[in-house]
Amino acid sequence: MIINLAKLMNSNDVKHRVSFIMDKLVLPEDIKLESPLEISLDIAFDNQIITVEGDFEVHLHSNCDRCIENASFALNVTIKEKLIKQSDLCYLSNLSQETIDEEYQVLYSLDLDLTDLVTENIILNLPTKILCSEACKGICPYCGKNLNKEKCNCANEQIDPRLAILAEFKK
Repeated sequence: MIINLAKLMNSNDVKHRVSFIMDKLVLPEDIKLESPLEISLDIAFDNQIITVEGDFEVHLHSNCDRCIENASFALNVTIKEKLIKQSDLCYLSNLSQETIDEEYQVLYSLDLDLTDLVTENIILNLPTKILCSEACKGICPYCGKNLNKEKCNCANEQIDPRLAILAEFKK
């Protein structure tokens, strides 16, 4: 969804609420939306700084990183972005370039793509490991059985053949 900020800036209101529904997002690998996203964002103007804020919950579906079964999970995402038009960067001359790069997104046009902003914040909030449950046992590295569904008869203490000589020191 693209918002034309020029129209919002020309109104008398300092703060605007934008609500929309997203049913498609480009997410990494095999992560999919379970249901459409209902998002409300506040867009505020303070001199040259444009602030976009909002909270939403997204329900996603993927494969468990341990057992490869289906995994559904919810993320609470908070968006708080500070934007500045490229032509207004001179107003931040008292800040270092590093601070500007870390704290602000530079707008090269007054058309703000909220889809990119939402997608970026979802990706930044994704867990490093997606699990079907906290107690997931994964799959056996030797026989490949799903340890959540059945036990395997593999020896628990299989030693890497390269390190077998070190096991003799214990004896």
